[in-house]
Amino acid sequence: MKFDQASQCVSMVGLSDMCAYAQDGRQTPTDAIEFPYDITFAASSAKVYIPNKKMSDEEMYNHLSAIGQGTHLLDVYAKASPTAEKAFLGKLTTTSSCVKSVFGDQSLFFRHQRMEEDFVKKPTWVGVVTAPGCKAAAVSSSKWQCPGVH
Repeated sequence: MKFDQASQCVSMVGLSDMCAYAQDGRQTPTDAIEFPYDITFAASSAKVYIPNKKMSDEEMYNHLSAIGQGTHLLDVYAKASPTAEKAFLGKLTTTSSCVKSVFGDQSLFFRHQRMEEDFVKKPTWVGVVTAPGCKAAAVSSSKWQCPGVH
């Protein structure tokens, strides 16, 4: 119920912000942004799977440390629209072994984009989305912003 206070589509996150910048960091002109409806990551081998058991931090670190440089971790797929077939985009491969760091604890943060922001940009998706937990609507995110936020 708490998530419903922030979105009518709590089971999904938008992707258009992710596509607003080129690989070199330059901002894409607003009218030229193309973004997928869905991105899926599929594990490429049993080595990538996390065991289905309770693990200590040290056990998790040891499991991840065993994944070496050059390991093909995930296949990446995308759907251009809710009704499109998924298309293979590429592979995620490690460039080094996993290492412990506090970067993720202190410096890595994600803003989960409301799916409604994508629906505003692609209103034709609204009528065909059937995802559980999503009442698709092309409405401004300002509906969910705290008073005084610009």
